[in-house]
Amino acid sequence: MIPRVPCDDWPRVLCPAPGKLPLATPPRGDERVINIGMACATDTQIGQKLALAGMAAPGGFRDLAWNTPFDPIPHICAAADEIRPTLVWMQLQGPSLIHSEGLAEIRNHCDPSVVVVNWDGDQHFEPHEAGRAWFRELSGKCDANLVANTRHPYQYAAMGMRGAGFLGPGSDHLLWRPTEPTPGTPAIIALANHWPTLNYDRRNSFFGLVAKEYPGDFGIYGRNWEQYPGMPGRPYLHNEEEAGVYSAARAALSISIRNDLERYTSNRLPYALCTGTVVLVERFPDCEGWGLVDGVNCLIWDGWNELKVQLDRVLHTRPEDWVEMRAAGRELGCLHSWDARMAELQAIVDTIRSSR
Repeated sequence: MIPRVPCDDWPRVLCPAPGKLPLATPPRGDERVINIGMACATDTQIGQKLALAGMAAPGGFRDLAWNTPFDPIPHICAAADEIRPTLVWMQLQGPSLIHSEGLAEIRNHCDPSVVVVNWDGDQHFEPHEAGRAWFRELSGKCDANLVANTRHPYQYAAMGMRGAGFLGPGSDHLLWRPTEPTPGTPAIIALANHWPTLNYDRRNSFFGLVAKEYPGDFGIYGRNWEQYPGMPGRPYLHNEEEAGVYSAARAALSISIRNDLERYTSNRLPYALCTGTVVLVERFPDCEGWGLVDGVNCLIWDGWNELKVQLDRVLHTRPEDWVEMRAAGRELGCLHSWDARMAELQAIVDTIRSSR
C-alpha cells in the first residue's frame, strides 16, 4: 500500500508529497452536503454523487446542477435554507452562472462552519492563463480550490490563492467492473471525446499512428471522430455500456490531453483499470505516486517506439497470460474510487476547519 502523507507545506498547499497518496480521514457521515455538480443525461456521475451522499447525515444531502439554463443561485440558497450545509461541493469546469457574488450569498444561508470547495476535475490551462480567470475569480469565495494535478496548487498558492490543493478523479467500482464482453470490440480500444475547443493534437497523433500501424485492431469510442477521415471512430458509449467494451478488449489506451503535469491523468485511467483490462498508460510525472507499476498493474510507455513494443506484446501474447496484471490493475483502480476520494476530501475539510 502506498503511504498517505501530507506535503511539507500542508495545510498551505493541500497536496500529497511526491510518491505518496493524499491524507485520508474516513467520512463520519455527519456533514450536511450540497452537491453542485453537472447535469448530464449521458454521464450521471452517480458514483461521485453516492460518495458525497455518504458523507452526509440522514436527510442532509441535496443534489443540484450548475450547468442549467436558469440562475442556479436562488435554488442553491433555498436548498441551503433547508439543511444549513456544512459542506458545499462544486464541480465547476469553466465559466458558468455561478459567480463570486453568488457564492457570497450562498454562504449567508449555510452553517457558520461551512467549507466551500471548488474542484474542476480536469486540466487544460496554466494558472496564469485567461482560460483560468474564472477559477481565480471564484477562489476568493471558496475555502478549498482543488485541481487534478499536484504542480498547479503550488503556483496558485504563490499567487495568493487560499486552500489550493489536489484531488484526483474517482471511479465507480460498481459501474466499471469486469462484465459480459461486448461482441465486435476491437483488440485495442480508446474511449475518448474530441471537443473542438480544445487542442488534442498530441493525443490524436498517437491515435493516428496506432490506426495506421494496426488497421482492424483499433477503435476509438466517443464523440466527434467523424471529422477525422481514416480514424477508426466508433459510437459514443453511455456509462453503463463502457464496462462491456473494456472487458472485451485485449488492452485499452490511456492518453490524457497533456502528460507534463505531476499526478494528472484522465478519469479514463481508473475506469479502465476497474474493468480488469490491460491498460497501456502513457507515462506522466509522478505516475508512481498514483500507484502505477509497469509490468505489474499496467503497461507504461513513453513515445511511439515504446507504445509499439507494448502493443505488439499485448497482441502476440495469450490473453490468459495477463490474468495477474488484470487483477492487480483492478485492485489499483478500485483504490482510486470515489469513496477513497471522499476520505481525502474529508481530510481537507477537517484541515480547513481546524486552521481557522
